[in-house]
Amino acid sequence: MGQNLILKDPSQATNNINTYTIKDGDTLSGIAAKYGTTIKQLQHLNNIKSPHKIFAGQKIKITENILVK
Repeated sequence: MGQNLILKDPSQATNNINTYTIKDGDTLSGIAAKYGTTIKQLQHLNNIKSPHKIFAGQKIKITENILVK
């Protein structure tokens, strides 16, 4: 009874790098949550100094953590 959670083991994960076009209303925290990454990782990957200064239409690289089986 109850819920089974599957946690990613960092030693078994790979990163896929994709491009994401920011939409009106997007935030780095929302994008990070959607793709299983962090704000800091997005900032580092895209040389973004302030997470509050992103714009609709801007293209950023994202890493999506994928579990390798």
